[in-house]
Amino acid sequence: MSTLKITEAETSTALSGGASKVVVSEQVLVIAPQTGPPLDSSVPLMDGTAAAGSSTSSAHGDHRHPTDTSRAATAHAHAESDVTNLVTDLSAKADLSTVAAALALKAPLASPSFTGKVGLPSLPDAPGSPSAGDMYFDSALGQLRYYDGSGWDTVVCAEDAQTIPGVKTFTGNPVFNDGAIPTAKVNGLDASLAAISASAAPATSLWLPTTTGNTVSCPTAAALSVTGGDIIVKIAPDAWGVAMALAYKGWPSTGWYFGIGADNKPFLNDYDGTGYRSHTSASALPAGVTVAGRTTWLKARRVNDTGASTYTTEFSYSDDGVTWTSLNTQTTAGTGALGASAGALVLWFNSNDASGVRGKVYRFTLKDLAGTTVADWRADIPGARYRDAYANIWTVNGTANAWMVA
Repeated sequence: MSTLKITEAETSTALSGGASKVVVSEQVLVIAPQTGPPLDSSVPLMDGTAAAGSSTSSAHGDHRHPTDTSRAATAHAHAESDVTNLVTDLSAKADLSTVAAALALKAPLASPSFTGKVGLPSLPDAPGSPSAGDMYFDSALGQLRYYDGSGWDTVVCAEDAQTIPGVKTFTGNPVFNDGAIPTAKVNGLDASLAAISASAAPATSLWLPTTTGNTVSCPTAAALSVTGGDIIVKIAPDAWGVAMALAYKGWPSTGWYFGIGADNKPFLNDYDGTGYRSHTSASALPAGVTVAGRTTWLKARRVNDTGASTYTTEFSYSDDGVTWTSLNTQTTAGTGALGASAGALVLWFNSNDASGVRGKVYRFTLKDLAGTTVADWRADIPGARYRDAYANIWTVNGTANAWMVA
């Protein structure tokens, strides 16, 4: 504590003899040190109801509130008893049997797979006001049915026999297993097929001898003057190992000539205006192909310019005219467009070095380099004259040939 004395002159009075009277007063000021509220030595309070408070005490600067042990730490684990107690607590608040019964009606899920079984309503007829995707089991029909947005349809199981009501249209390439559709169940189908089979014309072929003049021919046309492409025949000779002339155009002074030698090697000869050229397969047809009476497709494909200053002829054979086996490819330098000719297109002819085909002939097809068919003679349309789909008029020449069932 500090004391400060202050002296003040208050009054002054003149006296005789030149003297003065001065009255001086003193004041004493006591200054005490400044202090705040008293420090509280009790433990700080913890959680409770919020309040403004009324205490006049203050806290020490290093005071510390106690840890609230009633609340879980950020990282913590529960004891088994905690879970048990939780179930007990929940049981007191909800009827778990009711919840379990409700959940039992739902299909269990185990992400990402669906497990368990689905129970659909069983009804004797389709329900009203359906939405697309609705399903039910029709107890009257014994079928699982679904609504596609416009009508009810039947779910057909691949392994089960199903009766499908109504008229159905199948798209794409549906496959029906053998015996899956009993003929007795298909109204009139078996009878209709039998009638169609009885009324349909049998497949035919043209039998040819090796007699001169017995050929098939058509007049020339601009489309027949191909510079390259495919020359295709389908034949069933009575014997192999003999030279056979298969087709020519304008030969021998112009055009081209396709045949097979006595060594069963196919060849393609042509005349380019200045000289004769020949491509002969280096490989013979395999023994399995050259069987007497066996039907075989043969093809010579001329590419007149490979882009590498060469031209090629590829020889191949086939059992069905679709899948081909390459026999050999001959390559010659230069460009080799098939010899042009204004002469007729003649099939199965006798030449000075080969006879025509002795046996059955079925078809001749000529395609250009782009693969476009320009001529197509077929023996399954028998007759002395025949107009193909490409406006070519074909004539069967000679009197020693005959039509027969293929």
